[in-house]
Amino acid sequence: MSLLRTSTSALRLSASRATVAAPSMMAVRGYADKPDPEFSSAHTSASAKGFEKKEQAQEGAYFREQEAKKLKALREKLSAQRKHLDEVEAAIDDIEKK
Repeated sequence: MSLLRTSTSALRLSASRATVAAPSMMAVRGYADKPDPEFSSAHTSASAKGFEKKEQAQEGAYFREQEAKKLKALREKLSAQRKHLDEVEAAIDDIEKK
């Protein structure tokens, strides 16, 4: 029985050491001194450049649309404030006439 306990505890200990040691080996990163020429901007393909231009155009259109929505909301808010101001001025004029 004690032999079984000893071997079981030894297995647990070795298993726990193995799981602890494995992540440290994977955590090491390597960095290159120079960028890989395969992925540098001088070697990009024409299709990649075309995709980049299309993506920039889509992003630009999206942000213009968002800005237009914001401007529309601000103009509506300004219109409501002007209407409220006109009502207040009319109420003041009515009070002054009495």
